[in-house]
Amino acid sequence: MRLKFRAWDKNRKVMRTVNVISFVENVAGLIDGYTNSLDNLIIMQSTGLKDVNGVEIYESHIVKERWSNQYGEHERTQVVKWNEKTLGWNIFNPIATSTSMNYEIIGNIYENPALLKGDEHETI
Repeated sequence: MRLKFRAWDKNRKVMRTVNVISFVENVAGLIDGYTNSLDNLIIMQSTGLKDVNGVEIYESHIVKERWSNQYGEHERTQVVKWNEKTLGWNIFNPIATSTSMNYEIIGNIYENPALLKGDEHETI
């Protein structure tokens, strides 16, 4: 898997696609040809997974997770995060994804913070 990154530009309040990251120079090269200091960006890594619409899922996306089992159909909303305990993405469950689990991106925590409000929101 090729590592892919995107970044939230804290100054311009926009999501940017990252081409290259230089930790030595503390900058990220962006797809539009510009560079920006890592201090002004929040870097997010791709999970390597795609949602039900074929859109690549990145860290900090808000996803609607749907699955079914012998007890019925279920749904929850959560933020995509790296899990330090399992050393994997919190949305990746090999047992569940091999059956009927799917994800749909409904936003991200920077552009759609209102989606985080409510009792159904869960972060694992």
